Amino acid sequence: MKVLTDGIQLCQLVVFDDPHDMGKEYIAQIDFFGNRILTSNVEPDIQWYKVYRQEICKNFFEYLIEAYHNGMPFDLNGGDFKENYKTVSEGGPSTTADAKPKEEEKKEAPKEVEKPKQSAKPAAKPKNPPSKIKRGKAWDIAYYDKETIELNESEVDMSTAVMVTACTNSNVVIHGKLNNVSLTACKNCAVLVDSVISAVELIKCDGVKVV
Repeated sequence: MKVLTDGIQLCQLVVFDDPHDMGKEYIAQIDFFGNRILTSNVEPDIQWYKVYRQEICKNFFEYLIEAYHNGMPFDLNGGDFKENYKTVSEGGPSTTADAKPKEEEKKEAPKEVEKPKQSAKPAAKPKNPPSKIKRGKAWDIAYYDKETIELNESEVDMSTAVMVTACTNSNVVIHGKLNNVSLTACKNCAVLVDSVISAVELIKCDGVKVV
């Protein structure tokens, strides 16, 4: 029941300006109590948890990360979650009710006078500073480039989750035994970990090695 209620908390993320940090905390809570199910040797419970964790909670969180920049789409008539998620990720409307053109939208818009092109290039978007922060039972490591980030045995235990986000060309070294590790949007990174109870997850990563 605790795993179920922790998963339901993900629905709150639709009103967050940025769901990354709180979403990672909710996922860590699901993993913490879910590990008890995985070690219970009750096969029906284990199968239920795997489907709930992977197919519902994980997919929903990934959908939020993809969609929150443009606002969350809503369809009063509902629809298939996987189909909607696939459609949104490919750049289309989220539902079949999204876009019946109105009469006024069908009318040809007046042509705009073409403005002269400016030669000046837009300013580059500032990079996020690297961070290594512990929130509750979860370490949040983000935005490192060409660095080695290390967690000692005194900093982790069997209830600890480590979330690594948007790191490039970096190494994450974890000493000791912990609950789980997840990497999101990382490129050309390596993870060296002594022991993991649950799993090491890779979400939208490229060139990541786990040792």
